[in-house]
Amino acid sequence: MAGSGKSIASSYFNNKGYSLVYFGGVIYEKMKEEGIEITPESQKEFREKIRKEHGMGVVAKLLLPKIKKLYSEGNVILDGLYSWDEYKILKKQTIKKNFKKCID
Repeated sequence: MAGSGKSIASSYFNNKGYSLVYFGGVIYEKMKEEGIEITPESQKEFREKIRKEHGMGVVAKLLLPKIKKLYSEGNVILDGLYSWDEYKILKKQTIKKNFKKCID
């Protein structure tokens, strides 16, 4: 759904006071920790590698503590879910009231 306005919608809610969690950010952080240069190709390879090693829901699992903390403080908008497994993890692990999501 490239170009559909997900980031614009996320920015809108963020400007309205929602906390914003960008799923790609955790990929960048992990790549930096491992000293990997961030390029479109390296990001794709790294994302595929960690999913192969830890499952399709790995990014949601890594972000879950942050999401729960922010959610306990107020509304949260999620930008960049990559897989159905991530969605299922979040749906199971979070409170649904006022829970908005922008899904790739």
